[in-house]
Amino acid sequence: MAHTLPRKGKIVHYLIFSHSPIRRLAILVFIFSLFSPFPTSAQTSDYEFLYRVQWGNVNLGQSVAQWRFTDTQVTMEGTGVPKGAFSTFSDFEGRVSFTAHKNSDGWQADYLRLHSTDGEESWTAETNWIDGGKKAETQNTPEADLEEVFPLTDDMKENVTAPFAAMLEMLDRLEQGEPCEGRFDIYDGWRSAELRFKDLGKINLESDRPWSYSGTAIICGMLSTPKGGHRKKSRFRSKNPRFEDIKAYIGKHPSGKLVPVRIEVDIPVGKLTARLDMTQ
Repeated sequence: MAHTLPRKGKIVHYLIFSHSPIRRLAILVFIFSLFSPFPTSAQTSDYEFLYRVQWGNVNLGQSVAQWRFTDTQVTMEGTGVPKGAFSTFSDFEGRVSFTAHKNSDGWQADYLRLHSTDGEESWTAETNWIDGGKKAETQNTPEADLEEVFPLTDDMKENVTAPFAAMLEMLDRLEQGEPCEGRFDIYDGWRSAELRFKDLGKINLESDRPWSYSGTAIICGMLSTPKGGHRKKSRFRSKNPRFEDIKAYIGKHPSGKLVPVRIEVDIPVGKLTARLDMTQ
């Protein structure tokens, strides 16, 4: 069976795990609580982060990610589910598994698995990076429906990295005092894109929820330009995307490390916000 997009609970899927090229990549990068502690010893470090997702004041869902770091390796397991009123009519669930290692060139993706279910339907993309990380090989279940999406050619899977590895690399640069500036060719198993970051300055972020972050934050704007695998028709795709449409606020966690503490995504029907729960 060819890969088609789920129809039930369409607004929930769009706001939480949208298949729109820009939104899906951004949400996969952000909602699974990316951060970069960079331990200085060989001792294993484990972290768990919880993000609560809202559309205005409406609770949409939450995501939890468990990260394990050593000096040169990282693994992550993440889950995202609807919460609040939307959970009563959508049983959608998204899961991600990710591994990478660090070398002289930075973070190199090794493995990425994306799996989502909606009732009896499911979609899986399992990707391994081979040839020293120069090429990505993916098994898709079901295969992509070329009547629905643009072709994804073999050359679009070469010299690419996972969205998570790109964020780890960017957070590494921020830890070293560099600006939030960079460009990456990314691939998530279903689609490829050019992901760019722009430094939008700093802000004194006020806590707008009893459990959210308060303090100084770096604002990183993101702009994703699709290359292949994205939908041919999408009512949600912006004709004039801006860096200001997707913003990550990077603040200092009690551990002393920089982490995304809030993510805002402007959409045609308002704003999607994911906040790190600081009480967890």
